[in-house]
Amino acid sequence: MAEAINGETGIKRQWDYNGVKVIAAYRPVGFMRWGLLAKLEVQEAYAPVRNVRLVIIVTIVVLVSLGVMASVGLAKVFTSPITELGRAAASLGQGNMQTRVRKGTLLLRDEISDLKDIFNSMAQQISSHQLILEHKVRERTLDLARANDGLAKEVEERKRIEGELEKAKDVAIAANRSKSEFLANMSHEIRTPLNAIINFTELCLGTQITPEQHEYLDYVRFAAQHLLRLITDILDFSKIEAGKLEIEDMQFSLFDQIEHAVSVLAARAFKAGLELCYRIDADVPDLIIGDPGRLLQIFVNLIGNGIKFTKEGEVVISASVKTQTEDSIEILFSVKDTGLGIPESKQSLLFKAFSQVDSSTQRVYGGTGLGLVISAKLAAAMGGEMWVESEGTENRGSTFWFTARFQKLQQSTTNAPSFKDAHALVVDDNHTSRCILVDLLKNWRMVADGVDTVEGAKALLHKAAVSGHPYNVVLLDMWLNGTDASELVDFLHMYPSLLANYSQPATSAFYTSEQMKYNSTKKNVLKGEETESKSTSDVSLPIIMLTSVNLIDVTRCKEIGIRFHTSKPVRRSLLVRVLKSALHAQDEVPDEGQASQISESLGRSLHILVVEDNVVNQKVAVKLLKKWGHTFVLACNGAEAIDKSTQEAFDLILMDVQMPVCDGFEATARIREIEKNNNGRRTPIVAMTAHAMSGDGDRCISAGMDFYVSKPLNAKKLQELLQSAAMGSFRGRHYSSPYCDDITKYV
Repeated sequence: MAEAINGETGIKRQWDYNGVKVIAAYRPVGFMRWGLLAKLEVQEAYAPVRNVRLVIIVTIVVLVSLGVMASVGLAKVFTSPITELGRAAASLGQGNMQTRVRKGTLLLRDEISDLKDIFNSMAQQISSHQLILEHKVRERTLDLARANDGLAKEVEERKRIEGELEKAKDVAIAANRSKSEFLANMSHEIRTPLNAIINFTELCLGTQITPEQHEYLDYVRFAAQHLLRLITDILDFSKIEAGKLEIEDMQFSLFDQIEHAVSVLAARAFKAGLELCYRIDADVPDLIIGDPGRLLQIFVNLIGNGIKFTKEGEVVISASVKTQTEDSIEILFSVKDTGLGIPESKQSLLFKAFSQVDSSTQRVYGGTGLGLVISAKLAAAMGGEMWVESEGTENRGSTFWFTARFQKLQQSTTNAPSFKDAHALVVDDNHTSRCILVDLLKNWRMVADGVDTVEGAKALLHKAAVSGHPYNVVLLDMWLNGTDASELVDFLHMYPSLLANYSQPATSAFYTSEQMKYNSTKKNVLKGEETESKSTSDVSLPIIMLTSVNLIDVTRCKEIGIRFHTSKPVRRSLLVRVLKSALHAQDEVPDEGQASQISESLGRSLHILVVEDNVVNQKVAVKLLKKWGHTFVLACNGAEAIDKSTQEAFDLILMDVQMPVCDGFEATARIREIEKNNNGRRTPIVAMTAHAMSGDGDRCISAGMDFYVSKPLNAKKLQELLQSAAMGSFRGRHYSSPYCDDITKYV
């Protein structure tokens, strides 16, 4: 009230004097300091508000309850079809394909009803597809069942076939073993009588017989050696087919192998009237590592075919480097002839077994048709290949090429001979042979020229002498265009000053002393007329005659006063020695003491134990040893050999391999054991076998033998072996190639 009297206006909540909470409103009246105060209890003042609030709350609760109830009802209306669809989908998922949802009424058609229809349609399609799938599954199951039955039968069949194949494999292995044993036994059984036939024939040829008997025995020897060649071809082919071909690795001279091949076939080439020569490029190494026996076998086959199918012309062998690395070298070889030629359509038959280009050829020339097949397989085994080039025209011939890979020596000490600044003239009517020889001499640092006629040789000799550089040596073919070369020899005997001494270079004054005489008689000499001249000096002229393998040529050389000669095809080692002699540049010869020691060694008689069960082979060995001056003791089997080797000392033992009671392998092992236990001297043992099959050589060496030779015995090889033993230069742990011995005999 005081505030109102003071002119203030407001509302307050406070406690009155009775302690009741009231709401008081006050304001001044406006006159006389009067004021107006209104007071009301708080509870009474808010009673209507509380009533209104209660009504609002109740209304809200009622409305919310109604909304919830309506929502629940509507939810049931909308979710029940979806729930039904979910249960139906779950039922379909569990495999109940008959599950469907209830459709709505036409009056209450909505999206849910459409969804139900779509679901029912989908369920119907799933059900139909399920039926189709089940039908297909049943069909596939039946197919699989049938396939499983078929597979089971196939597995059983395969097992049966595998069992049969295993049995067939065992049978094939047994058959192959039987085949190898059969071939070995047949080789032994065939070679044993051949040994007697060939060696007794050779012994008989060395006796006093009539010319007619000599001719008959030559036919016998040729037929036996031809049969031996056929046997060797068949054995080689069987080894190749069985995959048992073995290639050795040993150091050898390539030049020697090529020269040996042409040397053993030189007689056939001479008889056929053919020129046989070989060319080796300067960069081809001499000493290499490989299989010399198999390489020789290829050469002999190809060169032999070239000679066989060439009527006239030449057969030329060449060797060049194809590729090389630090450790290996691939060499390209060729054998070219001027023979029949091979049509391109027929060349595919060359490397097929038992076939030749023409059956008529086989009848005319003979042969098994195995030579080229074996050669091609051997080339492949040596890391190379073989092929042929031919135009198919006669006289144009064919060229057989083959490559082979060899190992190189780490340090090669091969030195080519040197005849520096020596002047040589080669007179040969064969262009190929002449060019090869000229190139060879140039590689030896000589000044070499070539000419093909006597008239041309005279002109070159005259021209060289006039120029002040006369020739130091003449290499003259014995036969020039079918006639001997004695005319040129006579010419040089008349004018020896046309040839200068190699160690004393000629001067123009040395030539001039004979110049006038030569000019005065030049026309008559060139016309072939007889002229008189001073007698020739006792000193042999440096003329090297190139002869054939026919001994008649050697006799002819002596008749016309030629001291130096060598046969064609020219062998490098022999040519070097002859050149040194002709040029007076020989190596030092051994003194009388050394020569006498060598002669005594070569003539020393050996005491030999011959171990052989076959009576005929015993007689062959006895005859040969008696002929060479050796003493011997016979043993019929290995057991006797063991006993006799302990009773007396022998210089050498010739041991047969296949014998009754105790074979050669067992006997050798026992002898080596006795020597080891008694600390005795190791006696060289040479194996003699007629098997000649793959692995025989290695087996002999591993058994303790020192050398291996095949039957039929090559008398020359055996004699060389015995001479080596007599000289103390016998070196064991090696064995010769049976094929090399056989082909040497055959040729």
